[in-house]
Amino acid sequence: MLENLHRLLARQIKKHSSGEEFVREHADFLASVNDAYSQADQDRTMVERSLALTSEELLYKNNELSSLVSLLNATLEAATDGVLVVDTEGRITLYNQSFVDLWQPPQEMLQKKSWPDLRTWMADRCEQPDHFTRVEDRAERKVDRDIVTLKNGKIFERFAGPQTQHGEVLGPLYTFRDVTEQLHARDELIHAAF
Repeated sequence: MLENLHRLLARQIKKHSSGEEFVREHADFLASVNDAYSQADQDRTMVERSLALTSEELLYKNNELSSLVSLLNATLEAATDGVLVVDTEGRITLYNQSFVDLWQPPQEMLQKKSWPDLRTWMADRCEQPDHFTRVEDRAERKVDRDIVTLKNGKIFERFAGPQTQHGEVLGPLYTFRDVTEQLHARDELIHAAF
């Protein structure tokens, strides 16, 4: 009769009772306990299987996300425009090498990830610092495209606008393109025509 019971229950009965006689006297109670042990085993097996599936799914999704991040980073670095992304808390979340090459900010400033500090540093290099910061102040709400002229003679086309996800603004996104040569060539053509 003990051989028909769950192994843990049978072990407890052998350890703490007289065996078969105890089983006969408490048959209904032991059947309920036996069913509970069996159900617990089934539940544990189901949970273990679910965890194994979830772990496999998470691993697959993690690999998928890793590949996507790698692709996006490669795309970002392949862009000729300088890209700068800031969150709503004023932290620099992303930039590419083209941005660094165009603006040449101090490395420690980029490592600090403080947009207010970098913004002040960038504005100080502009011929019209107030214009630079005015556009920056509304970049989370409105898309702007304008020209930024630096004190060193370089001219950048700037795009500033909100970065959104599911309708929520995550912060401003900026791109900068060096248009110095194009604008000088255009001015020379205009000058030559007159």
